Amino acid sequence: MSALKISHKARRVALVVFAAASLLLARTNAQANDSTAVLAADGLRLTSSADVIMHAETLTITPDHIHVRYVFHAPHQTVNTIVAFPLPLLPFSEMEPGVEIPGDERDPVHFRVSVDGRPVAPKLQTRALINGVDFTALLKTYGIEPTDILNMNRLMRKVAALAPEARQALIDAGLLHPPQPDIAPYDAWQQWDATWDIELLYWWRQTFPEGRDVIIEHDYTPIAGSFFYTTDHVSNWLKRTYCTEPSFLKAARRKAERNPTNKVAGAAPILMGREVHYVLKTGANWAGPIRFFRLIIDKKRADDLVSLCWRGLKKVSPTRFVFTARDFTPKRDLKILFLQDLPRAE
Repeated sequence: MSALKISHKARRVALVVFAAASLLLARTNAQANDSTAVLAADGLRLTSSADVIMHAETLTITPDHIHVRYVFHAPHQTVNTIVAFPLPLLPFSEMEPGVEIPGDERDPVHFRVSVDGRPVAPKLQTRALINGVDFTALLKTYGIEPTDILNMNRLMRKVAALAPEARQALIDAGLLHPPQPDIAPYDAWQQWDATWDIELLYWWRQTFPEGRDVIIEHDYTPIAGSFFYTTDHVSNWLKRTYCTEPSFLKAARRKAERNPTNKVAGAAPILMGREVHYVLKTGANWAGPIRFFRLIIDKKRADDLVSLCWRGLKKVSPTRFVFTARDFTPKRDLKILFLQDLPRAE
């Protein structure tokens, strides 16, 4: 399946958004480094560990795949803890109906974990948030799961089956907006607007034996953002978020004009922008800095373009860029923009 498609209303002035809709995760917490965690009454909470060192991290990001390899070490004592991996806060308050995700509500991103080469079955915690306030318990009171919003038809059937007072309670909490009377009848479930965002967090229990390296690897499909990039717009948001230089914008114009598939009648040439975000700062939750860190950005196609705010990347092949550092303390998160040709019409 294709990646989740979201329409970000606040940025439509800078982007041409077509009926295919778009995904924007610029304000989310994005994919994230592993962190220790504790089980609280209201779910997992990320913590820091003074007893486990991250010897190495190799992070490989492409437009449609993320692979992370960690080497952990507990030098002084065996540590039993929960390892948690938070995924993007999915901004469903800004989405259009009919969204798609790589997987399903049980495993939205095909998340796979191995420890020393052996598969681990992680658990998934989900929460429904509005402006950081947790409404998970209220939704469950009425038989609704946070991830029901990933299947709008099923969610709306549940809404339609609720008693009027239950629906009103969800409206009063700001979780639902009813249909507009001039658009459809009040009880037309197809027109209801669900407004909560989803927090996803994979987790498992992990033992770090004293004095032995533990290798943890993840593979998953990022919920990558997509939008239509028009070459006649110079967006301050693009400059601020992805550090797009004048040379990048010129290259984008040349790329758009070179391929006939990017040309739409009556409009400037268009490219497909894909955004992949990744939170690195949780890598500082372990003891000391990351002893050796390697970042690999692979745009997959040589004629595609990539831009991000990150110094020290070196081009090592027509598609790959690499950054390495020792004793690395992550202080910023990754926000990567890939520009690609529009897909050919079938």
